[in-house]
Amino acid sequence: MKHDLSILAIEDSSADFRLIERHLRLAGLSATCKRIETFEELTQAVEAGGWDIILSDYSVPQLNFENDLALIHQRLPDTPVILVSGSIGEEKAVELLKLGVWDFILKDNLTRLVPSIERCLREVSDRFARKTAEKELSEQQQLLTVVVEGSTDAIFIKDLQGRYLLVNQAGSQFVGKPVEQIIGHDDVFIFPADIAAEIMAIDQSIMASGKTQAHEEVITMLSGEQLIFQVTKGPMLDHNGQVSGLFGISHNITERKKRELALIESESRFSTVFHKNPLAIGISNYASGQFIDVNEAFLQLFGYERDEIIGHTALELNFWVHPEEKIRWFSSLRECGQIKNQELMFRNKSGETGDLLLSAELINIGGEQCVLRMLSDITEEKKAERVIDYLAHHDVLTGLPNRLLARDRAQQVIAAAQRDGHKVALLFMDLDNFKSINDSLGHASGDVLLDVISHRLRETTRATDTVSRFGGDEFLVVLSHIETSDAIVAVCSKILEEITKPTQIDGHELSTSCSIGVTVYPDDGDDFDTLLRKADSAMYYAKDAKGNTYRFFDGKMNADAIELVGLRNGLRIALERNEFVLHYQPQIDLSSGAVIGAEALIRWQHPEFGLLPPGKFITLAEESGLIVPIGEWALREACRQAMAWRKQGLPDLVMAVTFLLSNFGVVTWKKRLFLH
Repeated sequence: MKHDLSILAIEDSSADFRLIERHLRLAGLSATCKRIETFEELTQAVEAGGWDIILSDYSVPQLNFENDLALIHQRLPDTPVILVSGSIGEEKAVELLKLGVWDFILKDNLTRLVPSIERCLREVSDRFARKTAEKELSEQQQLLTVVVEGSTDAIFIKDLQGRYLLVNQAGSQFVGKPVEQIIGHDDVFIFPADIAAEIMAIDQSIMASGKTQAHEEVITMLSGEQLIFQVTKGPMLDHNGQVSGLFGISHNITERKKRELALIESESRFSTVFHKNPLAIGISNYASGQFIDVNEAFLQLFGYERDEIIGHTALELNFWVHPEEKIRWFSSLRECGQIKNQELMFRNKSGETGDLLLSAELINIGGEQCVLRMLSDITEEKKAERVIDYLAHHDVLTGLPNRLLARDRAQQVIAAAQRDGHKVALLFMDLDNFKSINDSLGHASGDVLLDVISHRLRETTRATDTVSRFGGDEFLVVLSHIETSDAIVAVCSKILEEITKPTQIDGHELSTSCSIGVTVYPDDGDDFDTLLRKADSAMYYAKDAKGNTYRFFDGKMNADAIELVGLRNGLRIALERNEFVLHYQPQIDLSSGAVIGAEALIRWQHPEFGLLPPGKFITLAEESGLIVPIGEWALREACRQAMAWRKQGLPDLVMAVTFLLSNFGVVTWKKRLFLH
């Protein structure tokens, strides 16, 4: 529950008000309560807003409860109102609940008050989350609508019972019915019964298999017209990964198929159909693979002149992007005698690649076995499919992976960690003051800031890590192949540092911070949902620490992290506070027993952690760039002490200043000073 609640109490009895305050305090509820008893006070309080809960007596002499409730609902529609009063009768209580009172508590029995407040606050939070989700869904749907409605292919979505949930204008034109007459109906309403049954059987098979499939459908329309479609269908999955329906993209290939049949059936018209066909058509010798003839569309598709193709093979011309596909292609052609609508990638003369829909058949020309190829450029269609897939797995604003893709990647790295024995870390982030930026400067500025933050997160993580936007101002970072908690601490510290850097947006200098919750696989859980839930919990602990920090879910790791944060922050002011000291170790001449020198060793007298050896803070000093000023201080202090000993009458000594630096675990001697 939110800490330090703001509660408005409409109550004319100061004694009852104190009783309510005492009950809240004894229940451990942190709240600031304000009592009002006049209409003027109520108007001012409603205008000011910011109330988490409103508690109201029914009978306040200078107020009318029903009118007060109407005013509150008008100005503060999302603020819960709980009636705290004496007995008003069951019928009256039911009437007030219908008018919008969230709950009714008797003054002589306040035991339900705190549970009621907690329930109301949870419901407010749930309502806000639903509104946010609905807004994000609406924005995504608008973008998808642009893509879907702009397509010349029929695009549709059906539910598990085969009823159409969505169909674009191209699909409406194909079937000859308005969109509004298609939505909510199944194929029986659109096609003849036998055709509809066949289509629905195919749909059920695809949803049962859970795999996307491409095939041809020959459909006789209610008008009697027969159409042939190249159809790609696949299952729709809900947020739990369960099949909730089916999507489809239908490309009308009726005319193309008619031309193909005409080409095969009529040799007398073969030449005309061949050379004028908009499909790319090529004929090659089966044994040698060399092209015998190609049409103009074939030349345009691949960008060659006729004499550059005739007498050469597709392999020699570098048509195949994946040459291994040629082996499978010819094997299938040899076994079946034909291939229909196989998708392949191709490369043209300039080196550009694209996608083809290939149909091929073995034919006999002049007693020689040949291969007739018919090619359709489906590059743009495949791009459209990739766009739809991208939108389904990425955040539209930032381009980061969304929840679905983040879950998939996290599960993959967790599976890899199970095999390799490494650790995986989840960093769940929430911006600390993003709502105030949105409220003051508008959502456009907030969106720009979110995009800036997404770029900074990419720059502070490795290519093998995943940065995703979960929605609103929440982000998730999945760190793979983690060896120690120090590596996680370094990433968290870098993120906090980058997020707090000011950003110029529309003439305003904006700065924010974030709270990070950290969980580690397998220490905190062995599956994504468990780790995410605990990271979310740890994030709220970071929020409770006033933000701009991080918290581990695990107690020991969290303690180590807090200590590192304390050391890193304290190191910057340790020089100013004169917290460093030098300890001097005498150097003895073994032959005479005389003191011939001293070795100065640096220590940090930390106000919280006590006397610290250099191993505790030298690495932090290197990372923060403070190693140079600390080293200069050590040299000056050693020189000062050496001169002080000389003035005290001590003989000349050799002063050695030992300064340890950690370079990938190797200790090196950095500076050595000799004073006589």
